[in-house]
Amino acid sequence: MTETEENKVNVTVDVDNIIERLLEVRGTKPGQQVQLAEHEIRFLCSEARAIFIKQPILLELEAPIKVCSKDELKRNKENSHVDF
Repeated sequence: MTETEENKVNVTVDVDNIIERLLEVRGTKPGQQVQLAEHEIRFLCSEARAIFIKQPILLELEAPIKVCSKDELKRNKENSHVDF
């Protein structure tokens, strides 16, 4: 069996269980690790990729739209802070 054939072996993935494990660490200190098997990570990435590919490429925006340069955005962000 080649490596690509091995990757296509059907393995059941319990998405609800993965979500439960991820939610268990919600509210704990940042950096808390969750044990996920490689096949679970590969499955999640594959499914996420399929979902993103189905999404439209263009953004649906409504007027009015203001286009700013990076410098303008930086300047506006700096000016938005008020010191008391």
